[in-house]
Order: sequence, then structure tokens, then C-alpha cells
Amino acid sequence: MSTRETKISRRLLLAGGSAFGLGLLGAPASSQSAEKITYLFPAPPILPAFGPIRLAQGKGYFTAAGLEVSFAVGRGGVDVAKQVGAGNAPLGGIVADGPIMVRGNGVPVKIVAVFGGKGFMQLVVREDSGIEKPADLKGKTITVMSYQDQAAGVKVKVIPTDEYFPHMAQGIAVSDQIIKDKPEMVRKFVHAALHGMKDIMDDPNKATDDFVRFVPEWKGKEGAVRFALNMYAKLVYPGQKEPGEVNAERLAKLQEFYLAKGFIQKATPVEELYSNAFIK
Repeated sequence: MSTRETKISRRLLLAGGSAFGLGLLGAPASSQSAEKITYLFPAPPILPAFGPIRLAQGKGYFTAAGLEVSFAVGRGGVDVAKQVGAGNAPLGGIVADGPIMVRGNGVPVKIVAVFGGKGFMQLVVREDSGIEKPADLKGKTITVMSYQDQAAGVKVKVIPTDEYFPHMAQGIAVSDQIIKDKPEMVRKFVHAALHGMKDIMDDPNKATDDFVRFVPEWKGKEGAVRFALNMYAKLVYPGQKEPGEVNAERLAKLQEFYLAKGFIQKATPVEELYSNAFIK
């Protein structure tokens, strides 16, 4: 059974990004019984950052779980959180610390799975730059490295930033209402998506071939995808006791930092920010 994908507008393509033991999934469901849902991305779904979701779709994990998943694109992570909280989409992708920023403003969303136990952002520097740690950036000019630079063979060094700051990876956001009304749908989606993450962790090179097959916009640029998925498998996805598990201690430390720096005006009880019930 094929899935539907919302057409990405030129404006959104140019706008870019935001603010990433499973068991058997069961027998494939018929098209008549499949539950139709929309997953809201914070940026165009062609990006390798969304590899777990695209693999879960392309390899039929959602279909096997009885879900027919369509994609739509929001205007960044905050917009995705607002749309999911308002009930305009049942699930969406945001960085896992997103509920810290939005629940205090009345947006009732929780993270129900996070794609990895390490930080989403990495510091990428030229191998010959002499930069070994963030402090070495003082007085330097910072720019954005493109996928084309990676594919061209520029020698780079990746410095894991979560060694210096306990930020988080991408997560799946769901509203309190959907958690209450459709817990089994959430569980099915989470398990299928985590299956996609596991495929990348197990063999990022094979996952690259699959990703490019499902997202043909990357044909001819396989090197960029291979670099990205290998980095996710090595630097982002590891570090969880169970795949998808939210680290409550890490979340609490982030909230303390945001409160101390004035990014939020009051703290939210940590247990209201996430749920690990759906990874089980």
C-alpha cells in the first residue's frame, strides 16, 4: 500500500529547518482498516535528519502497524509543537527539549520518543583548523557547512557538542489529548519509527541506499547522505537504555539552564514534558 506525501512548497524548501527490543510489528493491515494519520515535519522531509521516519515509511513499517502515514511540513519546531498541541496534526517532529519552551505558554505537548541519547547538534570544523573545543572558536568566523561541502570531500572534524552542553536529539511530539484518546496509535507509530532508527544504527551504509531509493532527490549525492547517516549512527542515536527513551535527568538539567538564562519564565514539572510509556 502506498502512502501519501504532502507537496513541499518552494518557500518551505528555501526556509529550511527548525528552532531525530522493538518486537514484531504484526501482520500487514488491509487498506480498508489502515488508520490514516499525518506526521508534521519541522523542515522538508527530504533531509537525512528524518531518516528514521522515511525508512519506516519506505520499508513498510507503518503499513505493517496498520497506519497510513502522510507528511506535511510546518514552519520550524515551535510551529510544529503549536499545530500538534492545537490538534491540527496528531504527531510531529521537534527537538526533544521543545516542550520545555512551549508548555509554559499553554501548548499541551509531550515527547513520546527521542531519536538517540546524545545531542542533535554537532560542531563541524575543518580538519586543519586547529579547533579542538568550543572555546577555540573565540575570534573565529562561523559559517554553515552544506551537504555539498561534505560530498566534495572537504576534510572535517566533528566535535560532539553534548560533551559541553546536555542538549537533546529530535523527538516525536504528541498532544495530551491524542495520548489520552489514541494511545495505541501513538505506540504503533513510535515502534515503527524506532525500527527505522535501528536500521540506521545497525547498518548506516545500507540505510543510505534505502534512503536514497525512497527519497530520489538525493540520487547522485549519496556521499552526503552516507556521511550524515554514519554521523547519526555514531554521534546521536547511541546512549539510550531503551531505544527512544527520554532521559528525564537530562531534560531537567536543560530546563534549569533555560530558566536561569531567562528563556522561560517558570519551570514545568518534568513528568509533564515527556512519556516513556509508548516505547515499551
